Amino acid sequence: KCNKLMLSLLGFVLAAMPFASAQAENINIYGWQNWSYEFVEYDGRQFDANGDGDLLDADDINLPDRDYDRLSNNAANIGFMAHMDTGIAGLQVGLRCEQFTYWGRNNNYTGWCNRNSKLSLRHETAGEIMVGQWLLPYNEIVAQWVDPFYDAGADSHTSIMGNIGGAAPRAGGWLSSLFYNGSFSKATDFTSMYGALAFNRRQQGVIQYVWPNTSAMASQARDGFQFRFAVTEGSGVDVQSGGRDVDPRILSTGVSYQHNMGNNQIWLAAAYEQHEDISATAGLGPTCSDSDDEGYRLAGRYKHDWGTGMATWIAIMYEELEYNASCVDAEGNPFQAATADKAGTAPIWTGVEREAWMISGKHSFGGGLDLRFSYMDADEWDCDAGVCNAATENDTDADAMNFGLFYTLPAGTELRATYSEVSNENNAGYDFGINAGGAGAAVGQDIEMFAVGIVHWFD
Repeated sequence: KCNKLMLSLLGFVLAAMPFASAQAENINIYGWQNWSYEFVEYDGRQFDANGDGDLLDADDINLPDRDYDRLSNNAANIGFMAHMDTGIAGLQVGLRCEQFTYWGRNNNYTGWCNRNSKLSLRHETAGEIMVGQWLLPYNEIVAQWVDPFYDAGADSHTSIMGNIGGAAPRAGGWLSSLFYNGSFSKATDFTSMYGALAFNRRQQGVIQYVWPNTSAMASQARDGFQFRFAVTEGSGVDVQSGGRDVDPRILSTGVSYQHNMGNNQIWLAAAYEQHEDISATAGLGPTCSDSDDEGYRLAGRYKHDWGTGMATWIAIMYEELEYNASCVDAEGNPFQAATADKAGTAPIWTGVEREAWMISGKHSFGGGLDLRFSYMDADEWDCDAGVCNAATENDTDADAMNFGLFYTLPAGTELRATYSEVSNENNAGYDFGINAGGAGAAVGQDIEMFAVGIVHWFD
């Protein structure tokens, strides 16, 4: 049904093109660059998993301290967009093609239109419907209001929020803190152990409705409600052995309300996302017939303008994630735990819940100088029967914090210095959400980063 709806929309857009004006209106070439030089430290970690007195077993952890420096471009991008009148009052056809400008590390997604890109119909009052690749509402409806660090680098909220911080080979795992650029068109995305299960994601094959349209939603000064609803295309293909036809699909939605009262502003939001058969197709070892994972977010922000360029805002966000999968082990029995007599079967979860919260803020001193911070805290996992398959739920909690000093030049360029850290308990494996040091930190590892950088944008 979703594919038919997407084809119908595309047909309507193409049919409307002859009625468009000869030249596109409001053609924009834009860019956003956020470069930083980072000094990163991963603390050493030693753990004797079976208590036999050595650190030589496969599930033991024996990692030295790791210090290095790196240059990161933090989701830097460039793109163009155009809107054309259809001849119907208030209705326009929109095209946007945006791509990462990776000139160094993390060169995973190359080519044109690999970031927020769409073909859309938008109306001044009825909203906008689009097809393409886009950030899902679960993250986008809250990110720019609660994250003063732009949700673009290692210092973003994605280190804790949107994932449950599992790390291979322990902690019930193969869950990662990584932000995920998802594509249902690549087989590797069905078998990838990392990122595929995260709830902070940009997804291909999306049809999304936005009200009001995206141009109106970009303004943080606007009063009233905002609403987003997105659903991905269905694949309906056998993506693993066992003759199963699973249908990986994501539903994501969010609503927010903003009210300006003179020098004060209040913003509230709620978001929900469901992953159908995503865990079941993530290539985790056992054969899974279906899965149903869910995320919930509640958020709020208060802002006060002191005058003369001074302003303060503070935000809070609560999140609950639930992972559930129906799986069998290598012998065809219901999968409960990875044990020594089940060699080759990877951990899988049959009921894991995790709660987390975040507080953040920004204070502008005037004259371009501001101070920013965020703090996140993840509770321990709550698992069926108190056991998260490969590990106990104990000590799976973590916290993270970010501090930054920013100076904005008159032409719209920022200079910044930031400090970030992630502190894991013995069975937690959270990492920086973007620009992580690897495929998730080892369980129990603590991470620190000091960075200096420059941010520049144009349109």
